[in-house]
Amino acid sequence: MIKKLVDSENHVLSDDDLEKIASLSSGYSGADMKSLCQEASLGPIRSMTFDMINKIEADQVRPINLQDFLSALKIVMPSVSSEDLNHYVIWNEKFGCSDTGCRVQAHS
Repeated sequence: MIKKLVDSENHVLSDDDLEKIASLSSGYSGADMKSLCQEASLGPIRSMTFDMINKIEADQVRPINLQDFLSALKIVMPSVSSEDLNHYVIWNEKFGCSDTGCRVQAHS
């Protein structure tokens, strides 16, 4: 998902970088990941002074790198806490459906 979100951007992220970002963003929703990528994409702009921004051409802006994502991870948090996510997992185990059918456990 990360690769798809950043492929249209100028970046220098290796496959190892993408795996690290994926690992560090475990529990993030699709919308969270989109926000994370948007925040990281602002890293190159934020690293420039106002004068540089006014004078630089778009193709001269440095590419997005791993540090941009590490910084973005400090700002963009998952919208669902791991505790809340665990409640959904438990609910799904009790009442959810899968390709083998639906299951409902009796209340004890």
